[in-house]
Amino acid sequence: MSSTVVIVLIVVAVLVLALITFLIIRRQRYVRALRGRGWTFESRPALESVLDHHAPPFGQGFVRKVDDAISGRTTTGVPFRVFEYEHDGEPQFDDRVASVQLGLPLPDLFVSTDQAREGVQLPAVELDPRFQVRAADPGYGRAAMSGAVLDAMATFGQGRAVDISIDGRQLVAVGAPKNPEELQTYLEQLGAVAEALNKDALAPYRITPPPSGFGFYGHPDWQLIGRDDTLI
Repeated sequence: MSSTVVIVLIVVAVLVLALITFLIIRRQRYVRALRGRGWTFESRPALESVLDHHAPPFGQGFVRKVDDAISGRTTTGVPFRVFEYEHDGEPQFDDRVASVQLGLPLPDLFVSTDQAREGVQLPAVELDPRFQVRAADPGYGRAAMSGAVLDAMATFGQGRAVDISIDGRQLVAVGAPKNPEELQTYLEQLGAVAEALNKDALAPYRITPPPSGFGFYGHPDWQLIGRDDTLI
């Protein structure tokens, strides 16, 4: 082996080590920034930790994955979770999702500024030209999307697309940023949307949320088993 080849290999090895070191340091700084806000970070969360979500993008596909989970509370005390979610449905989904807890479990409802979320099977409810609202019951849609909620969603949507859903006891938003400072603003504004929902007006629409599990959206009688050796 010539000396030139040896030098090239050494340079490549040094560059690879430098890149790995840089990525490790950046990751450590990112995790410290999250924990410095009093949040919990889990690099390898179990899929079971998000099985209380059932509406799209959940309940779709046969291969479902969750990664890099963050949990905590907003400054007003609203519990939240943020995680990367992926499924192999048609079309596939791979994005960061934020989920904040609601005061009561409610039927599915979807709000967006662009096209409706993939997989949604609900009719449109005409409420506000700024948003597309989809819900099975127009009365429920109007009760949920009060003026205060629409204003909070407009604030949340400043500079970003709105893609929000009510999923049982969760208010879910697709497209959460990764930068800790941007994420904190995002969560505070999403938490404000959750707090703007009028629990008294929505009490007649309260539901019993489906049990956590590997279900399929639109098919309450289906369940994803995965592996079942009893079939052998």
